[in-house]
Amino acid sequence: MVRAFRQSRLTVIGVFAASVVLAALVWVRDRDLPVHIPLIASVLLVLLGIFAGRLAGNLVADSCSTGLLGRLHVELDPEAFLRDYAQVPGLLKPDSRDYVVASAYLADGYAAKGDFDAALAALCPPERAGLGESAALQGLYLQNLCSYHLGRGDREEGAQALARLEELIAGCAGKQDKLAQNLGGTAAFLKARLACLDGRPVERAWLEAQAQQAPYKLRRLDALQLLAQDALRRQRRREAVALLERLRSEGGKTWYAAWAADRLEEISGA
Repeated sequence: MVRAFRQSRLTVIGVFAASVVLAALVWVRDRDLPVHIPLIASVLLVLLGIFAGRLAGNLVADSCSTGLLGRLHVELDPEAFLRDYAQVPGLLKPDSRDYVVASAYLADGYAAKGDFDAALAALCPPERAGLGESAALQGLYLQNLCSYHLGRGDREEGAQALARLEELIAGCAGKQDKLAQNLGGTAAFLKARLACLDGRPVERAWLEAQAQQAPYKLRRLDALQLLAQDALRRQRRREAVALLERLRSEGGKTWYAAWAADRLEEISGA
């Protein structure tokens, strides 16, 4: 991620430059000693500068990335996030893990805005980066692919991506249990969204618990929106209005809030 942020690039350059300066000072200090002594010391200092620079640069890049992601996941402001994050993937090597992950983050920003076409276009399949064997990257890609298709209302494409995700989860069982558990939680949301598209019932008790306890704001909003959709399907007007008002209130500048406002207007005009 170092390449993606000006601050992290400057950090790497600054640490390396400092090591070069120190190496030059060693030559000045040890100019009367045999040449191999300052040479060895200088080489070690430069190598240390390269290592320390990359380490410091990665720390700064992580801090920059976390700050930008906070605009999306904490402030719930996808426009602000996209404004500064849109250029990040293009600054990374297209055959790197960082590129695939950054592309997924960017796609999440478009999805939170409600632009699922742009979200799908932003995604990078791991195979394109030569990382198709990574179960973690495949899981990240497939869960997003399914979510965005279902967000567009593309039931068939979403169901196909969900089937691939479930196959991946089954393959991770007993090998990468933590990954299988995390992906399984996301798959449960995707199944509920697919059920809503099909007009089928959802597991309301589980979704209600997620709306209260999910660790991520966007996931809580997802649960509220699915509950509201299900209440509308069952023609439970009072229940639907309460959920929609909460979704509009807590949804920040995401598409969830706009969707809830539209549904409330439809109900009031009915």
